[in-house]
Amino acid sequence: MTASSRPGPPGQEPGTAAQDAEQVRAAARLRDQRPAWTVVWAPPLHCFSASPLFRAPRGTHLRAPTIDELAVLMDQVEQAVGRPRHPGS
Repeated sequence: MTASSRPGPPGQEPGTAAQDAEQVRAAARLRDQRPAWTVVWAPPLHCFSASPLFRAPRGTHLRAPTIDELAVLMDQVEQAVGRPRHPGS
């Protein structure tokens, strides 16, 4: 264990609880910026995921390891379906 690691709940590697909490906050910020999407952090998969709440091809579901990569994918879907681009993107 390194000096910066913090023990988490049993069964979790040190530091993952704090890292997951930050990822959950990042997902919430993106969800607030993009209300036409559901955005979540999936701890078991160690990735972000998003699904559109607007008309998109059936089965459109995105996954990315970082919130920035997820935002890029979301932009691509919005562009493909002709949705106006999100302000600030």
